Amino acid sequence: MKKQILSFIFLVTIVSTSVYGVSSKKYQPVFPLGEFSRPSGINPILSFDPTSVFFRPMKNALIRREESDAFNPGAVVKNGKVYIFYRTEDNPAVGLGKRTSRVALAESYDGRFLDN
Repeated sequence: MKKQILSFIFLVTIVSTSVYGVSSKKYQPVFPLGEFSRPSGINPILSFDPTSVFFRPMKNALIRREESDAFNPGAVVKNGKVYIFYRTEDNPAVGLGKRTSRVALAESYDGRFLDN
């Protein structure tokens, strides 16, 4: 019975492919906000900074919040300025799953270069 079901699925796949055809065109996404183009020579605009620190009041210490990674960015534009929210992880020595993640904010006037 199982073999008959698999044979039927295979047959339906073959028939539908030959009847409807398989498109040889490559998928081209349509972006609702316009086309995306990656500027040359300035990528990435966001990367981790192992020297970046902030004061952690619970431990009364300076913490290297971006010592390991910076990823998962999302950006919004408000009043002509680009705000990039991203996630950082500290301490690469402890291994995956044991690092502390934090949310950070970067700002840019042109979307290509970050403000200090």
